[in-house]
Amino acid sequence: ERRKPEGGYCIVSSHAFLSAWLAYRHEIIELLDLRVWFACLELVARRCGAKNGRQPRYRHAELQVLLGNSRESSVRASLRRLERAGLVRWSESKTWVARKTSEIGHLDHTHRALIADRPVPVPRRMLRYLAGVQRPVLIATTVGHLLRGLYLRRGTCVSGGRCKASWIAEVFGVDVRNVKAGRQALTQNGWLLGVMSSQTAMNRWGQAFVINLEWRFEHALGKSKSPPPRARNDAQSPPPENNKKLLIGSGTQEPAQRGASGAYARNAFVRAPCFRRVILDD
Repeated sequence: ERRKPEGGYCIVSSHAFLSAWLAYRHEIIELLDLRVWFACLELVARRCGAKNGRQPRYRHAELQVLLGNSRESSVRASLRRLERAGLVRWSESKTWVARKTSEIGHLDHTHRALIADRPVPVPRRMLRYLAGVQRPVLIATTVGHLLRGLYLRRGTCVSGGRCKASWIAEVFGVDVRNVKAGRQALTQNGWLLGVMSSQTAMNRWGQAFVINLEWRFEHALGKSKSPPPRARNDAQSPPPENNKKLLIGSGTQEPAQRGASGAYARNAFVRAPCFRRVILDD
C-alpha cells in the first residue's frame, strides 16, 4: 500500500480501458491510435496541477516523444481517428480524453459482464510505458494485470491480486501463450512481482502477484532487441585419407552345400510322383 505510486497516477475506469481496446479490436482505431490515447492521458495528467491563470498548451511534438519520435502526420491522423471514435478531443488549448464510464461509448451487456466497472489508479509511468509499446499482446497483458491487481481504497493505492492468462486471452481476444510471454517480460523488468502460492490456487484463480509501485523504466520500450546473428558454420568435409585400401574378403569362404531339387515325398513310404500315375496328393 502507498498513498500514490512513484510519479503519480491517473484515474481511468475499467470500462474505459475496455472501450478503447474494443475500438482497436474492431478496427475502428489502429494500434498507434491506442498508444496515442495512453499518451494523451499522460499529457492531461501533466497539466492537472497548473496554477490558476495559466493556460495549458498541448503540442504534437510532446506526443511524438512519448510515442518514440513518430511522424507528426501519423500523430495528426491518429488524433482524427480517436475523435471520430469519441475517445479524444484535441486542441492546443484544451484536450479531453475519455476515461470515465459516463464518457465512453456504448458497451453491450456481454462486454460489461467481462470486467467490473471501477476506477483504476494507473501509474503515470505505466502510461508512458504503454505509449511506447508496439506489441498489442503486451498492452493487453499489462492492462489485464492493472484491472486485477491495482485498487484505490480510502485514498490509498493497494496493489496485489490474482490473474489467469486464460482470462486475459478471453477478455482481450489474444493468444494465451503470448500472454504468458508478456507476463514474463513484465516480471523481468521489475513491474510485476510474483507471490508464492499453491498450485491448486494457481489453477483455480491464477498466479498471485503484486505491482511494484516504485517501478522505474528507461524510455526505450516497445523496441524489441534484434536477434543475435546466426552462428557461422565453419565445418568442412574431411580431407581424403592416404593409402586408402578396399576391404578384402576372406579367402576361406565357400558356397553353401546344394541339396536335391524338385518335389519331396511327405514320408518315406510314398513313392515319388510320376506323370504316368497322378494321385490326389500329387
